[in-house]
Amino acid sequence: MNRLVALASALVVATSLVGCSQPTNTVTFDLTIHNQSPTQVFAVLTKDGGPADEPGWASPEQYAMTPPEKESLVVSGVVIPPGKTASATKTGKFYVDSRAMLRIYQGKPTLDELLATSVGPLRKDVALDAGKSTITIENAPTVQLKVTR
Repeated sequence: MNRLVALASALVVATSLVGCSQPTNTVTFDLTIHNQSPTQVFAVLTKDGGPADEPGWASPEQYAMTPPEKESLVVSGVVIPPGKTASATKTGKFYVDSRAMLRIYQGKPTLDELLATSVGPLRKDVALDAGKSTITIENAPTVQLKVTR
């Protein structure tokens, strides 16, 4: 009976060790964002999965939960004035079930406002495919952001 318990314990440990290392793919995104709206927007490129602690890919939520001793995790975003275009090429590591997400916020929100704004009239999320993406931001008649590809 003791051998059976020992064998079961060894299998549990071995299974947990195998499950800890999820394979990643390195993916590059070539992004162009045209702001055709009458207001500035704030664009943040982040992930909807892991690995989560990759520098330059933190969401506002991840940044807000970062302990002070781990300052390398920052929100990487850009303000795009009306009528202007921003471009970036960014490479990251992704689990098979995770994707790059472009978050577009209306205006230039503070960190508190970023955290308080979910998807809706003032925030749009766009899932990105690897490679080249061109996004155009327009204002719909109801002052909500409208994102087209």
